[in-house]
Amino acid sequence: MNKIINELKTNGRHSYNELAALYDDDSQFQDELAHLFNNGLIIEHYGKILLPEHLNLVRAEIVSVKQTFAFAAIEGEEEDVHLESHALNSALLGDLVFLERRRKNYAVYSIYKRVHEKVIGEIYHLGKNTYLQVNSLAPSDVAFELSDYEGEEEELVIAKIKSYEGSKVRTSFLKSLGAKNAPGNDITRILIEENVPEVFPAEVDLQVSSIPYEISKAEIKNRQDLRDQLIVTIDGEEARDFDDAVSVRKTGSGYEIGVHIADVSYYVNEGSPIDLEAYERGTSIYVLDRVIPMLPFALSNGICSLKEGEDRLTISVIMNIDQYGQVRSSKILPSVIKSKGRLTYTYVQDVIERNKPENDIEKMLLLLDEVANKIRKNRIRRGAIDLDLGELHIKTNKEGKAIDVQLKKGIESENLIEDLMVLTNEVVAETITNKKLPMLYRIHEQPEGQRIDNLNYLLKRLGHRSDLNPKGVKPKDMQILVNKYKNEPEGPVIMEASLRSLAKARYAPINHGHFGLASTCYTHFTSPIRRYPDLIIHRLIRKYLFNNDKDIEGLKKYLTKAGEQTSDLERRAIKIERLVNDMKSAEFMETLVGETMHGMITGLANSGMFVQLDNGVSGLIRFDTMSDYYKVDEAGISARGRRSKVEYMLGERVEVVISAASKETSNIDLILKEEKKSKTRKKKETSGKSNRKNRTYRNTSRKGRKNRRKR
Repeated sequence: MNKIINELKTNGRHSYNELAALYDDDSQFQDELAHLFNNGLIIEHYGKILLPEHLNLVRAEIVSVKQTFAFAAIEGEEEDVHLESHALNSALLGDLVFLERRRKNYAVYSIYKRVHEKVIGEIYHLGKNTYLQVNSLAPSDVAFELSDYEGEEEELVIAKIKSYEGSKVRTSFLKSLGAKNAPGNDITRILIEENVPEVFPAEVDLQVSSIPYEISKAEIKNRQDLRDQLIVTIDGEEARDFDDAVSVRKTGSGYEIGVHIADVSYYVNEGSPIDLEAYERGTSIYVLDRVIPMLPFALSNGICSLKEGEDRLTISVIMNIDQYGQVRSSKILPSVIKSKGRLTYTYVQDVIERNKPENDIEKMLLLLDEVANKIRKNRIRRGAIDLDLGELHIKTNKEGKAIDVQLKKGIESENLIEDLMVLTNEVVAETITNKKLPMLYRIHEQPEGQRIDNLNYLLKRLGHRSDLNPKGVKPKDMQILVNKYKNEPEGPVIMEASLRSLAKARYAPINHGHFGLASTCYTHFTSPIRRYPDLIIHRLIRKYLFNNDKDIEGLKKYLTKAGEQTSDLERRAIKIERLVNDMKSAEFMETLVGETMHGMITGLANSGMFVQLDNGVSGLIRFDTMSDYYKVDEAGISARGRRSKVEYMLGERVEVVISAASKETSNIDLILKEEKKSKTRKKKETSGKSNRKNRTYRNTSRKGRKNRRKR
C-alpha cells in the first residue's frame, strides 16, 4: 500500500511536511503525491491532506449534461446520479469530481481533474460581446465568452479555456475552421469535443525525421529471413496501415501457419517522444472520412506498414496446427519479410467462393481458409460466443454528406483473418504466461449474476425457457442460447440483450481469461500500429524472449497503470465512432422524412420505444405521439396502454413512418403507421323488461405498479 494512503488511513489528516517526512527521496514523494491528487485518492482541506472519505466525499465522472441538469457516474456504482445544473460547481462533461450528499441530492464539492483544455463552438453575438455555442459540455445557463476574436455569426472556432467564473467560462481564440457546415467540420467538432489531439507535437515530428527508412544489412542478419516465402496482407480496400501478414503451407501432420506482425517496437523506443504521444493516444481512431493515428503516418503508413514488395521488420509467430485446428507447437522470432501481395477482403472472398485457384497466391488462400475453418470449429467447440450483430456502413459523397446507410455482417474472408489473429494472440499470451513473468492481458470477465437474471427474465417474457446459472454461467451455456435463438424473429433483441449481459473487455496484468472467446489466456499482439497494448506486448516479447531479460522491478505497477489508461482510451474511441455514426445516420434519415419503414423494438424507456430499422439505424417512437398512456414494466421489456391494455414487447416487428430527423441533435423520431387495436371489450347496452333506463357501466378501477425511472 502507498505510504501516504496508509498513513492517512491509520492516523487521519496530515500536513504536507508531515507526509514528506515519511520519504527519504523528495522526488519520489512529489511524484506519489501528484499521482494521488490527480487520481482523486487524496484531497486538501484547510491546509491539511486527507482521504476523500474523511469528508464523506465520493469520486465521480460527469457523464451527461443536459440544459438544466446533469448525470454523474459514481465510482463503483451501477446507477448514475442526478445533479441540478447549479450543483455542478463549474464542472463540465467528462470532468472528474468529488461529490457530496446534500440531503437527498448530490452536488459537486470540487473538481480534481479537468479534461478540457479547449472547446469548439460556433460564434454568436450579444451586444458587443462574442460567445461560443458549445454543445453538451455545460448546462444552458453557462456562457462561453470569447474575449479576443469577433468573427462571423455561426463561424466554427476552437478556443482555449482560460478561466471559470461562476456561470461564465472565459476562452481565448486558437483557430477558425470556417463555416460550421463546411465539409468535414461536423466530424472535426466531435473529435475536438472528445479531446482528440489534432496534430503531433513538434518533438515527435523531429524524432520521426531521424528514423531511417531503409533496413540495414546488419539488422537483417540478426533476424530470420523470410523474404523468399509466399506472404501476403489481407485488409479492407481503404486500408493504408498494414500491420499483419500471413502465410501457410501443408505439412505431413497438418499445417504450418505464419502470422507476421510489424515490429513497431524496433522503431518506437520506450520513453521517446513518439512513444509518450502514442501512450496518450492509446489507439488509432477510424471515422468515415479519416483516421486519427496513434503513430505518425511516416511510421503507420510508412516504414512500419507491411507494404507489397518492400522489406519490412516483423515479429513472426510460427504455429504447427493439426487436422483438428489445435496448436501442437509454436515459436516466436524476430524476422524480415517482403509481402508478395496487398490483397483485399473482397478479392479473397471471390477466390473462396470461386474455389478455382488460378495461381499460387490463390492456392494459398484456399489453404488458409481450410485451416481457418478448423481453427474456428475448435474455438466453437470450447464455447466461443458469436455475437455478430452487424456493423453500420455509412456511404458519403465528396462533400462528406451521408447518402446511404446499411447494416452489414462479416464475410468469410474477414472471419479468416480474425481466426488467425485470435489464435496468434492466444499463443503469445500462453508463451509469456508459462514463463510466470508479468504480462498485460486482454480480459473479459464472468458476467454479473444480476445481469444473467435479467437476461433469463427477458427470455421468459418472450416465451422462451432459459436456465442460465447466474452464479456460474459458462461460455458454452451462452453460446447454446445465442445459437438457439439467433435465427428467430426476436433473435436480434436476444443477441443484443446477451451482449449487454456480458462484462466489458479491458486490459489488466491479472489473467481472468476471456469469457466471450472461451479462452483461458488471451492478449492483444497483432495490431501494434494502431493499439498501444500490442506495442507493450511486443516489448515484453523482445525483453523476455529475444534478450532474455528477466528484470521485472516496477513492471507490474506499470502494466496496471497502462492497462487502465489504454482501456479508457479504447472506450473513448468507441464512443467517438458511435457519435459519428449517430450523427451521420440522422443526416441520411433527414432525406427520408415521411417515408415508411419496418423495424424491431429493441429498447423501452419512459419516453418511448426504440426501434432499429431494417437498415440498422435506430429511432424513437415517443409515447406522447400515441393514443394512450403507456407504462413500461420495471424490467424494461414491455409497455402497456393504461386504457386500451395494448402491449408492445421487445423483439416485436413494427411498421413506422420517419416523422423527423436532425443531424444537429442526432435524433430520429418515428411514429407508428398504425397502432394496435384496443383489447378492451365494448360493453353492450342492456335493455331491461322494467322501465329502468338503459345504463352503460364503466370499469373505473385501475391497477398499476410503481414504475422506477431508469437510465
